[in-house]
Amino acid sequence: MLERDNFQQTFDRYPINKTISDIVEICQLQAEMQKVTINLITLPKEEILEIDLLRMQQVVINLLSNALKFSKAMDVIDVRLGLTAIGYDGEVELKIDV
Repeated sequence: MLERDNFQQTFDRYPINKTISDIVEICQLQAEMQKVTINLITLPKEEILEIDLLRMQQVVINLLSNALKFSKAMDVIDVRLGLTAIGYDGEVELKIDV
Protein backbone atom coordinates (compact mmCIF):
# COMPACT_ATOMS: atom_id res chain seq x y z
CA MET A 1 0.00 0.00 0.00
CA LEU A 2 1.25 3.45 -0.88
CA GLU A 3 0.82 6.02 1.83
CA ARG A 4 0.25 9.55 0.73
CA ASP A 5 2.91 11.06 2.98
CA ASN A 6 5.57 8.60 1.76
CA PHE A 7 4.97 9.19 -1.95
CA GLN A 8 7.46 11.79 -3.06
CA GLN A 9 7.70 13.16 -6.55
CA THR A 10 10.95 14.61 -7.81
CA PHE A 11 10.56 16.83 -10.85
CA ASP A 12 13.43 17.97 -13.01
CA ARG A 13 13.88 19.09 -16.61
CA TYR A 14 14.75 16.44 -19.22
CA PRO A 15 14.99 16.28 -23.02
CA ILE A 16 11.88 14.19 -23.63
CA ASN A 17 12.79 12.48 -26.93
CA LYS A 18 16.08 11.24 -25.51
CA THR A 19 14.56 10.33 -22.16
CA ILE A 20 11.77 8.21 -23.66
CA SER A 21 14.23 6.67 -26.14
CA ASP A 22 16.45 5.61 -23.22
CA ILE A 23 13.46 4.08 -21.42
CA VAL A 24 12.29 2.22 -24.56
CA GLU A 25 15.84 0.84 -24.92
CA ILE A 26 15.35 -0.96 -21.59
CA CYS A 27 12.57 -3.06 -23.20
CA GLN A 28 14.40 -3.75 -26.47
CA LEU A 29 16.06 -6.99 -25.32
CA GLN A 30 12.71 -8.52 -24.33
CA ALA A 31 11.21 -7.37 -27.64
CA GLU A 32 14.09 -8.91 -29.62
CA MET A 33 13.71 -12.20 -27.74
CA GLN A 34 10.03 -12.23 -28.74
CA LYS A 35 10.87 -11.13 -32.31
CA VAL A 36 8.77 -7.99 -31.80
CA THR A 37 9.78 -4.55 -33.11
CA ILE A 38 9.36 -1.42 -31.01
CA ASN A 39 9.03 1.64 -33.23
CA LEU A 40 9.51 4.96 -31.41
CA ILE A 41 7.99 8.02 -33.10
CA THR A 42 9.46 11.04 -31.31
CA LEU A 43 8.48 14.69 -31.32
CA PRO A 44 9.56 16.66 -34.43
CA LYS A 45 12.05 18.60 -32.31
CA GLU A 46 13.55 17.94 -28.91
CA GLU A 47 11.56 19.50 -26.08
CA ILE A 48 12.71 19.96 -22.51
CA LEU A 49 9.92 18.99 -20.11
CA GLU A 50 9.70 18.91 -16.35
CA ILE A 51 8.97 15.32 -15.31
CA ASP A 52 9.44 12.90 -12.45
CA LEU A 53 11.95 10.59 -14.15
CA LEU A 54 11.36 7.58 -11.91
CA ARG A 55 7.58 7.71 -12.38
CA MET A 56 7.98 8.25 -16.14
CA GLN A 57 10.20 5.17 -16.34
CA GLN A 58 7.68 3.13 -14.38
CA VAL A 59 4.78 4.19 -16.61
CA VAL A 60 6.53 3.66 -19.96
CA ILE A 61 8.05 0.32 -18.93
CA ASN A 62 4.64 -0.82 -17.68
CA LEU A 63 2.96 0.19 -20.96
CA LEU A 64 5.62 -1.59 -23.02
CA SER A 65 5.59 -4.69 -20.80
CA ASN A 66 1.83 -4.96 -21.27
CA ALA A 67 2.15 -4.46 -25.03
CA LEU A 68 4.86 -7.14 -25.21
CA LYS A 69 2.78 -9.53 -23.14
CA PHE A 70 0.02 -9.42 -25.76
CA SER A 71 2.29 -9.39 -28.84
CA LYS A 72 3.34 -12.30 -30.99
CA ALA A 73 6.38 -12.76 -33.22
CA MET A 74 6.66 -10.22 -36.05
CA ASP A 75 4.30 -7.73 -34.35
CA VAL A 76 5.24 -4.04 -34.25
CA ILE A 77 4.62 -1.88 -31.20
CA ASP A 78 4.44 1.83 -32.01
CA VAL A 79 5.28 4.30 -29.26
CA ARG A 80 4.24 7.77 -30.41
CA LEU A 81 5.01 10.97 -28.50
CA GLY A 82 2.86 14.07 -28.77
CA LEU A 83 2.33 17.38 -27.02
CA THR A 84 -0.95 19.05 -26.19
CA ALA A 85 -1.19 22.68 -25.09
CA ILE A 86 -3.05 22.89 -21.80
CA GLY A 87 -2.75 26.56 -20.95
CA TYR A 88 -2.19 30.01 -22.32
CA ASP A 89 1.19 30.24 -20.59
CA GLY A 90 2.87 27.71 -22.90
CA GLU A 91 2.34 24.78 -20.55
CA VAL A 92 2.09 21.46 -22.40
CA GLU A 93 1.07 17.92 -21.62
CA LEU A 94 3.00 14.93 -22.91
CA LYS A 95 0.93 12.27 -24.65
CA ILE A 96 2.34 8.78 -25.12
CA ASP A 97 0.42 6.36 -27.34
CA VAL A 98 1.44 2.69 -27.31
